[in-house]
Amino acid sequence: MKITFLCEWVLCFWVFVLSSASGFAAPSKTLVRGLPDQPKQLHPHYFGGSPGAQVLKDLYEGLMVQNPSGEPVPGMAANVDISPDRKTYRFTMREGIRWSDGSAVTAEDFVRSFRTLADPEVRATYRWYLRTGQFSGADEALAGNIKALGVKAENNQLVLQLQQPVPYILELLTFPSFLPVAKQHHSDKPVSNGPYMLISETPGKTIRLRKNPHYYGKEQVAIQEVTYQIQPDELKMLEAFREGSVNITSHLTTSAQLIARTEHLIRAMENESLATTILVPNQKHPLLANADFRRALSLALDRTALVNSNYPDSHARPACSFTAPLTRGFSPDKKHCHLLLSSADRHHQAGTHMKNTGVNPGQVALTVTTTKKNGSDWLLNQMVTQWQAVLGIQVKVRLLNWKDFTRALADRDYELALFSWLAGYNDATAFLLPLQNEKGFGPFVNPDYQKQLELAADQSRQSDRLPYYQQAETILAQQLPVIPVIHPTFVQLVKPAVGGYYTSNPEGWVHTRYLRLLR
Repeated sequence: MKITFLCEWVLCFWVFVLSSASGFAAPSKTLVRGLPDQPKQLHPHYFGGSPGAQVLKDLYEGLMVQNPSGEPVPGMAANVDISPDRKTYRFTMREGIRWSDGSAVTAEDFVRSFRTLADPEVRATYRWYLRTGQFSGADEALAGNIKALGVKAENNQLVLQLQQPVPYILELLTFPSFLPVAKQHHSDKPVSNGPYMLISETPGKTIRLRKNPHYYGKEQVAIQEVTYQIQPDELKMLEAFREGSVNITSHLTTSAQLIARTEHLIRAMENESLATTILVPNQKHPLLANADFRRALSLALDRTALVNSNYPDSHARPACSFTAPLTRGFSPDKKHCHLLLSSADRHHQAGTHMKNTGVNPGQVALTVTTTKKNGSDWLLNQMVTQWQAVLGIQVKVRLLNWKDFTRALADRDYELALFSWLAGYNDATAFLLPLQNEKGFGPFVNPDYQKQLELAADQSRQSDRLPYYQQAETILAQQLPVIPVIHPTFVQLVKPAVGGYYTSNPEGWVHTRYLRLLR
């Protein structure tokens, strides 16, 4: 079977206007975008989190790339042939594709990059995504025999072999870890293959990109230069937007959104997302290892009040499942949603679970670790207040920058952690599988949970997989390795002079290649 991709885009905008405009003062050929923190690294194998991913999506291009609706369309691959059993994918590379230094991009570059991703000595951040994609030979490759990975080059084709059919494989291949890395790449002289190339990086301040003259689609790239302005302080980000030195802010927390609204800044763009803000209990902590205490923490939260207070007039939703309701082929369990969101005796049940722990609430003192961006929001403060009011426990807040926060997650250096998990592709497994990973906030080891995911993987149709996903979510609701809080939306302020901005990608990415400056 051969897939032909249709490149017409239907953009569905969720837009609300904040009132009168402020001026535009950026240079006519340079777009300035806000970035909430310093990226961990600008390397496909070592990046971690959204700040790095946003920049990488401008610098590099994989076999597939997302269109503005978040769907996979041809990138470095001109087309793909899929075998009848849907286990073999044969990608034909575009003619004449080049790296930013002018050298040719080949199928061999992808083979080498995928093998490097698997190499345990490289310790790539998201190497476990090879298992998520069911790459043939992934386990053996991750153990050290990288040549066992089911990828090979045949002339101008990249052949990918899977262990079993994976309906989301083309979407997964748009994830930054599957971007190619040039053989001649060096940290002091990066080489990229996307619409832009790196010109300079001033840590903690700016990342400057320029249009790649060797990019095959350069004629469709309207903006000549992009400057990412790194600014963790949202008040300073808003000030830069007011002054016109930033065209597009980073994603705003609720407090920043309310300030923007009060000050009548213009054009807030919102899109629903494949994201869930979660509370992760470190079960090495004696109290957090107690399932009754975790249930008390969850039931004490009034998620609807949190949304109504912090996200008025938005599409944010209270969360009753880890998997976001926007996820293709998934619907949250109605009974469990009623318990968390509508049950009249929810707080009574929270108190009962607290009593079952046998712990004196007045002696409980916990700390929530989060990023400065999350900590600057009002959401966490209200969660702390609710726990105090319902359970009588004391919770403190520990704020870290993004780099230190990701390190704390990896090292399990937290009691409770609060952050938003953004799906890497549009499928329930983008939420459910990472819980089994030993990095980040896993592993969640439960034989029945594992069985449900295996049964879902055996189904070829999305509709047939849904019951197993729902059962997996039921197990999560009982065991609570993560506590879902809300499903946030992404909101950014955008100057009127920026054309082509879209809110139709449920992962929230806005690729600069699709934008233009109107004046």
